[in-house]
Amino acid sequence: MRLSIRQQFSSNHSGFFWVVGTFNTVSDAQSAFNELRDILFTIDK
Repeated sequence: MRLSIRQQFSSNHSGFFWVVGTFNTVSDAQSAFNELRDILFTIDK
């Protein structure tokens, strides 16, 4: 699995974002979710 995070700036002041992906199985999607969640929690610290 390859996971990429890109920093983007919007023209408004919204803190909302979308995560988009396609996966072969529900298990693959869950694994990606867990990995992304761990990365975001680490960044937040």
